[in-house]
Amino acid sequence: MADDNRLISVQDLKVYFRSGHACARAVDGVSFEVRKKETVCIVGESGCGKTVSALSILGLVTTPPGEIIDGRIVFAGQNLLELSEKEMQKIRGNHIAMVFQEPLTSLNPVFTIGNQISEAVRIHKKIGAESLREKCIRLLKDVGIPAPEQRLEDYPHQLSGGQRQRVPPLTSRSRHRFSSFSGPFRKNNPCRFYILLMISASWPPLPIGFMSCMPA
Repeated sequence: MADDNRLISVQDLKVYFRSGHACARAVDGVSFEVRKKETVCIVGESGCGKTVSALSILGLVTTPPGEIIDGRIVFAGQNLLELSEKEMQKIRGNHIAMVFQEPLTSLNPVFTIGNQISEAVRIHKKIGAESLREKCIRLLKDVGIPAPEQRLEDYPHQLSGGQRQRVPPLTSRSRHRFSSFSGPFRKNNPCRFYILLMISASWPPLPIGFMSCMPA
């Protein structure tokens, strides 16, 4: 009998990268699952395969040189590895999102903050311009960014470092059933983790997967 509480399940995932005769087994038999309203944290040293695992869920492993050798990634009852790129586009950014670890490089410098927060909603959901703007303003308010109406029109370089850290999680949280956060959470730099706690507390529970580097 199917487990209705299981949202995403990664089963015996193997992702290899080939270069000539060399083969790097970046992910070699990884299994984990995330249930509804649950937060799962995968911790390991840099290069152990955390980010590659997250990229595999979204179908973003570059082929070649990367290749998913084996395994299953089951989301909402379907194996994502069996879907076409067109089918994945309906899931990616709509139901599953990933927040990368560097806020400045993960934000596009030529688009405004409002444009980037609202992108997923614009693509996957029909919503009026005014309602979409109000939603983005509310998201910025929820993470304590001052003058959110003005910040919507700003570009990433116009925000402080701390404010830029708050934006990528919002692009994920605007419309998704599952979000993956990739990056370091060190004891001497708790700001990022604090931001994610704020986001988790500001809305109804959202399943989250943390892919975190082992603290130095």
